[in-house]
Amino acid sequence: MDTMPSKRSLVALVGAESESRTKLARALIRNGTAVVICGGPPGCPLLRGEECAIVESVDGVVVMPHLPDATTSDVAIGLTRCAFETRTAIAIEPSAVHPLSGATHLPAGASDELAGAIRDLITAR
Repeated sequence: MDTMPSKRSLVALVGAESESRTKLARALIRNGTAVVICGGPPGCPLLRGEECAIVESVDGVVVMPHLPDATTSDVAIGLTRCAFETRTAIAIEPSAVHPLSGATHLPAGASDELAGAIRDLITAR
């Protein structure tokens, strides 16, 4: 009997380039999750009222922690819209994503632990 291989989840990591983003991407890939990277605002099409092909294509979005100086209203609006527009949104604290966006907020932690929690949240929905 032929069985279809299970589909790998596709997750977008949204945020500026950082060591923590790279470590989390590697941990997700080791756990069988496909990853796409997005720099997020200020170049985000959602801020211009346009659709985002990444958000429409992924199973979930993980918004990486942002530095305090990156919480301008445009950045916060863009990140919150990103979280609101996706099927599953996860915000790693500290985050500029509004609590009412529907995102699950997770504390920053070890990459392997976060990858496991993210995989569980994505596959549960």
